[in-house]
Amino acid sequence: MDAATEAVDPRPLSAPERDLIGRMLDYAFDPGASAALREQLAALRVVARCTCGCPSLFFDPPPDQAGARREMVADLYGATPEGHAVGLLLWAVAGGLEYLEVYTLGVWPPYSLPVAVTVTPEYPSGPHAA
Repeated sequence: MDAATEAVDPRPLSAPERDLIGRMLDYAFDPGASAALREQLAALRVVARCTCGCPSLFFDPPPDQAGARREMVADLYGATPEGHAVGLLLWAVAGGLEYLEVYTLGVWPPYSLPVAVTVTPEYPSGPHAA
């Protein structure tokens, strides 16, 4: 975590968060790693959020991550319940999910997490896309 994060009381993923990350893992760069990361979802805990107002989530760091390289698991797009297009990056370190980054494609925060069924590798088009 860095200065742009704020600790929250640790909590399990909500059902929509779990569905979103599960859908992102369907498009993971490494299908083999995807299966192992998917097994973590039930125990994954949110421990921080971004301070800019976006819905990015930071998870419990995996043990023994010192010196480990951060890896991008998936790079996708989605739509929020309000109809705004957003970008999605899922990151892991030391074999554990580290954070879900949600970034704007035209509408500044605050906005909600995208709906899992809207996740796609295709850049969005339409009135709410950048």
